[in-house]
Amino acid sequence: MQSITTLNLNLQYPNYATTMHAVQNDKLTRKVTANLFDGSVPFEPDEGALAMVRFHKPDGTNGFYDVDENGDDAVTWEDNVATISIAEQALTCAGNVLCQIQFYTQDGQRLTTFTWRIDVEECAISDEEFMSTDYYSVLSAQISAALSITYRPPYINTDTGNWMTWDVTTNQYEDSGYSAQGSPGQPGAQGVSISSIEKISGTGAPGTQDTYRVNLSNSQSAGTFTVTNGDDGAYVSSIEKISGTGAGGTYDTYRVNLSNGQSAGTFQVYNGNDGQGAPGSALPLMDAATAAVGTASAYAREDHVHPSDSSKAPIYHADSTTGFGAGSGQYYGHVKLSSETNLTFGVDDGIAATPLGVKTAYDQAELKAPINHASDGTTYGAGSASNYGHVKLSDATNSTSAATGGIAATPAAVKAAYDLANGRQQK
Repeated sequence: MQSITTLNLNLQYPNYATTMHAVQNDKLTRKVTANLFDGSVPFEPDEGALAMVRFHKPDGTNGFYDVDENGDDAVTWEDNVATISIAEQALTCAGNVLCQIQFYTQDGQRLTTFTWRIDVEECAISDEEFMSTDYYSVLSAQISAALSITYRPPYINTDTGNWMTWDVTTNQYEDSGYSAQGSPGQPGAQGVSISSIEKISGTGAPGTQDTYRVNLSNSQSAGTFTVTNGDDGAYVSSIEKISGTGAGGTYDTYRVNLSNGQSAGTFQVYNGNDGQGAPGSALPLMDAATAAVGTASAYAREDHVHPSDSSKAPIYHADSTTGFGAGSGQYYGHVKLSSETNLTFGVDDGIAATPLGVKTAYDQAELKAPINHASDGTTYGAGSASNYGHVKLSDATNSTSAATGGIAATPAAVKAAYDLANGRQQK
C-alpha cells in the first residue's frame, strides 16, 4: 500500500511550484518519483554515487537520512528517474516541510537539488486515539504486514511500449498490457504563421524611425514595431605616416583615415636600431650529401673556404697517375688512351687503344699480303725485266710472252726445247 507522487526536479532552476501532499504521521507509504533534469537535459547520477534526503520541518527541527525505516536505500534511481522514500519523521509536523536530495561521492563531490515541498495536512485524530481499540490494533498489524512487501517502481518496456509492474507473487516484473503512451488527443486549432514583415512608414534616413507591421497567414496583423535607423558606418580607408624618418631609436607617427573623410586618431611606432650579428669562429663544415638549413646564429664571412672531403674524388678527376683506380681485366676503372700500334701492354697495365690506333693497324693490315698469297691475277705485283715479283709458270715451248708478261718457262719447257734442238743437230 503506497502513494507515489511524480515530480520534476531541475538541478539548474529552483522548484518553487514543486509540491507533494501527505497526511501527518503517515509511515512507509509515501514515495516520490522524481524526473531529474540538468537544465533541458535528463540528469543521471554518476555510477557509484550515493544519495540522502534532507528536510526542515515547520517546528524548526531538521533531519536527513539515506535509508528508510526498513533499512533499504532511501533514494534509488534508474537512468534519470529517482525513487524517494519519505521517512515518518518528515511527516510528524503539519505544515510545509522543505526537502532536498543530495548526491555525493566518496571523493567529496556533492550536488543538491533545489528545494521542493511536502504539504503535510494535520491528522484528524492522534495516534493514541487511533490505536485505542482492538480493531485499530488489528488494522495496524495488517498495515505493518502490507508494508513488509518489497516495492518496485513500474517502468516502460522499450520493446513493447507497455508499463512493466512488479508482481509480488512471482517476485518479478510482468507486462501489464497497458501502453505507456495515451491515445492521441483531438487535433488543435489551425495555427498561423508570419507571412511577411511590411514597412508602412519611414524613409530609412539615419536618425529617423521606420514603422513595420507583422502580417500573419490568416490575413490578420500581429501588431507593429519601430526601428531606429543609425548613422552609416565607416571603414578604415588608409593608414598614413604623417611624421618621422624611420631612423633607429626614433618614433614615427601614423594617422588612421576613414572612408567618411574623418580620422580615427593617430598612433606611434618606435623604430629599433639595426641588429648586428657575430661572425662564426669555427671552420666551415665539410659539404655533406644531404643539405641542411642549420641552427647557428653566427654568420659566415664572405671569404670563407669549405674543406675538401679527401675520402671522395672531385667531380673533375682526370689524372696522369692511377690514384683513382686503373681499369684492368678484373676491375672497372680509369685508363689512359694510346694510338700506338706497336705497344705490348696487357690487361693489367691500364692502357687502352684509341679508335685511331685501331684504324691505323687495320689499314696497315690491308697493305700487306697474306703469307699464302698465290693468285691467278697480278694483285701482289708481277715480275718483269725491271721488278722482282710474282710470275706464272708455263710448260709451253711456243709462247711469245715477253719480259713484261709475268710468265716464266718451267724446267720441263726448257728441257723440251733443248731436246728438240739437240735432235735436229744429230740429223
